[in-house]
Amino acid sequence: MITAKQILLVEIVFSILFVLSGNLFAAEKIFIKEYTYQASEIDSKVTSRAQALEQAKRLVLEELGTYLISKTEVKDFAITSDKVTVLTAGVVQTEIIDEKWDGERYQLKARIKADPDEVAKAIDKLRKDDKKTEELTDAKKRADDALKEIEKLKAELDTVKNDKSKQLAYVNKVNDLSATEWFEKGYAFGSSNDWDGAIAAYSKAIELDPYYASAYSRRGWAYGMKRQYDRAIEDYNKVISLEPGNAGVYWLRGSAYYNKGQESWGIADYKKACELNRNLLFCEEYLR
Repeated sequence: MITAKQILLVEIVFSILFVLSGNLFAAEKIFIKEYTYQASEIDSKVTSRAQALEQAKRLVLEELGTYLISKTEVKDFAITSDKVTVLTAGVVQTEIIDEKWDGERYQLKARIKADPDEVAKAIDKLRKDDKKTEELTDAKKRADDALKEIEKLKAELDTVKNDKSKQLAYVNKVNDLSATEWFEKGYAFGSSNDWDGAIAAYSKAIELDPYYASAYSRRGWAYGMKRQYDRAIEDYNKVISLEPGNAGVYWLRGSAYYNKGQESWGIADYKKACELNRNLLFCEEYLR
């Protein structure tokens, strides 16, 4: 026979579980936005999807940014709403929860699930890191520039539909847009220390744009975090071939050499980095 004491104990346990479950899920917020892209005559399913995804992602990031500014500590950061959106793209993952293509329109629904307070903390950390802020700002500019060029090429192809060079340029610019989206996904994976996810995303960005120096650099960093220093060095070598004056990448490659026990190579890279940019940390030591 169940006693009153046992009933009371069960009630207490259920009360605790209810409170814990409430605390577990109460902080998470869901943001959903939908965008429909009207395809032009030169668009394929692939190019239509890429542009629908970019616009849906922007809408949902803007909605999250508005919430962060109004409801979290972000309102005290004294940064613009555009900057909040830029940094947020490097913190959260945008999921596609529904998409439809009828040959003329690409309809796509995007969702972000996140704890706004945790996102605010991540943004606070990012905004204090000049290099990461610069990389994410450059990614946003790259996407903006791609969209402008896409619209320009679309208008030109409306009048000269059979211009093969412009058609190829159009596809390449859409690929640039997609590469940037994968780059931001990689950044968000890295922000949560998911280095395998980051490597996979950066690899997709590089597949779409083999000359994307920042994607090689960030993938190299991710390999380094997994102690795969040889792979990191390969990526840093590629960045240096694309951007010979990039002091920061010489420093990163030097650290990879140093961590794998090749100290003389590491020191040589540190010195080269400091020759290119004397303002790097510890340069006084390496330029003696």
